[in-house]
Amino acid sequence: MMFLKGKTFKVIVAVLFVGVIYLNTSIDDVITIIEQVQVFEIVVAILIVLLIRLLMAARWKLILDEHEMPIPFLESVYIILVSGSVGFFSPGGVAADFLKGHHAYKKDKNLSTIASVVLFDKLVGVFSMLLLVSFCSTVLLFMPYQGDYGTLKLVSYLSSIIVLGTFFGVVILIRFEAQVSKQLARCPKKIRKIFNMIYQVFKSTALNKSLMIKVLSLSLAMQLLRSFMFYFILTSLSIEIAVMSVIAYFPIVFILMLLPITVGGIGVRESATFVLFNQFGVNLEYSIGSGLIFYGIQLLVAVLGVFTYLGFSTKVSDRND
Repeated sequence: MMFLKGKTFKVIVAVLFVGVIYLNTSIDDVITIIEQVQVFEIVVAILIVLLIRLLMAARWKLILDEHEMPIPFLESVYIILVSGSVGFFSPGGVAADFLKGHHAYKKDKNLSTIASVVLFDKLVGVFSMLLLVSFCSTVLLFMPYQGDYGTLKLVSYLSSIIVLGTFFGVVILIRFEAQVSKQLARCPKKIRKIFNMIYQVFKSTALNKSLMIKVLSLSLAMQLLRSFMFYFILTSLSIEIAVMSVIAYFPIVFILMLLPITVGGIGVRESATFVLFNQFGVNLEYSIGSGLIFYGIQLLVAVLGVFTYLGFSTKVSDRND
């Protein structure tokens, strides 16, 4: 009942988001914009999304293999496609994480390891987005720029502070493990036990330089491709924005979509697109148009995940058993 209430609340918030946005825009203009979309760019965007799924599968396999839960690459592709379909219809895509955790649990019954693996997969993705935003926005500060420099500086400074803070935070946790443990000694035993188990998994992963380089490289490639996908969506609507600018801002849109505020990121995506890309002349109608196209592409891939489940679930289940 609590889950249903929570989901109902998210649906209500999504409806309110969409309602507020659509009350301030011209539906006819949005329809006209979408009708004039260029098909070739959309096909390229779809292919990029499929490539991203393959990279996600490679990252998931790497992480599981490292924690002695080896799986074939095709099985990893299966779980990424299926979990992506489930996550598409949940707030912030959280259902995808639960499904991946359920899949990993069949390999290892240690809940702390499973929680750490899923959390690490999520956090490395978010960190790679912020790293890309920090790098690209900082580079743009020294290049000719068609947008608002005030916004660019704010994004550059904030993202750089978060990235550096995260990096040094991890270093401090590893280097000063004894001092951290003393502070945790004041916490309740159950909390201390859970933190220690998760911390050990994170520590072993972070100290594995080879794994970190591979995982971070895959994550950065995914974020680059995701930005290119949005660039092609904008191009399909005849919106001309420098690729570097799209890379500097779109990961922020995606991070906000990951927040469990609305179902499927509806409203959040369009609002964030308008706020960040209005400096380049992208008005509310075009923000909604690009958001709907993005949503349509994700829906198409989600449908692919459903067919993947229907066609291969029995084989994967037999292999796990």
